[in-house]
Amino acid sequence: MTAAAGFDVLLCTHQLNAELRRALASCFDQTLKPGSLVLVVNGLQIGDAEQAYLDDLVRTWPALRVLTTPVRGLIFSLNLGLHACRAPLVARMDADDLALPHRFERQVAWMQSHPETTILGTWYDHVDARGQVTRSLQLPIEDARIRRALFWGNPLCHPSVMYRRQAILDLGGYHGGLHAEDYDLWLRASRRLDCGFANLPEVCLHYNAASTGDARGSRQAYASVLASQARQLVTGGGLLWAPALLWTLAKLLFRSA
Repeated sequence: MTAAAGFDVLLCTHQLNAELRRALASCFDQTLKPGSLVLVVNGLQIGDAEQAYLDDLVRTWPALRVLTTPVRGLIFSLNLGLHACRAPLVARMDADDLALPHRFERQVAWMQSHPETTILGTWYDHVDARGQVTRSLQLPIEDARIRRALFWGNPLCHPSVMYRRQAILDLGGYHGGLHAEDYDLWLRASRRLDCGFANLPEVCLHYNAASTGDARGSRQAYASVLASQARQLVTGGGLLWAPALLWTLAKLLFRSA
């Protein structure tokens, strides 16, 4: 199927390696191809070798648009890339994951037929360093269930998400702290009734759990989640957030022990 100008892909990286090339290939080897893929390369000194590598990527995939920044930080890079995207829909992707060939076609079809959905994730598989599936994650699929699940964790897999670009810009883009930029965004979106959530009930992403390590369960990650939940409580989310905040605090203290 030909390229669709109706969506772009946003991918950030601080490494130029084989995993990145595989991730890019998976984004272009799709039944519905993106209008462009915005690749934000952050925190790297771009010498002759690095520039040659990037030039080769663009020759391989002419729809690739490369931005470089000396600022190493995911939140800065995400906001930079989000502003560089031009299409009304943006699909997120990580540099060490693989999008399955039907992912974008399924998500665009859903977003076109469900105008109430602002943020759309999918189910996904954990894969190990050999690419073998080790775990399948089936997330809540309906808006109401996703909103309830936000109290206790993150019910959306960030690199599987497609969202409406202008709505995310209207929310102020990405904030949050280390390892919680996506959760913080979902919390802010959940305060608006016109920001609908959904997850496609099919696996559309292979998530490289091996490269993530212990980041998601680290003290820094729990501290960032705690800060986002506390902000939700004091800025109008109400006391319903108190139990969730206490639960995250308990996990943080347990991790610190």
